Amino acid sequence: MVNVFDPWADKEEVKHEYGIDLLCGIDEIKNKTYEGVVLAVAHDQFKELDFPSLRTNDVVVYNVKGILNRNLIDNRL
Repeated sequence: MVNVFDPWADKEEVKHEYGIDLLCGIDEIKNKTYEGVVLAVAHDQFKELDFPSLRTNDVVVYNVKGILNRNLIDNRL
């Protein structure tokens, strides 16, 4: 399963344009673990997430915009 969250995006517009269901709030991310995380936007809300708690043993965290500390991620642009 793939979850998509962008706190600045309009949920209905994203569904209409791309057919993607966005998560409604950051709290929906906090209680889950992931095998892969792609941080593709540089919104400050993502700096507040506890990335180690989202990780499973084999998770990959890729930070496209470079907003997180290198010790929290596997790679970035």
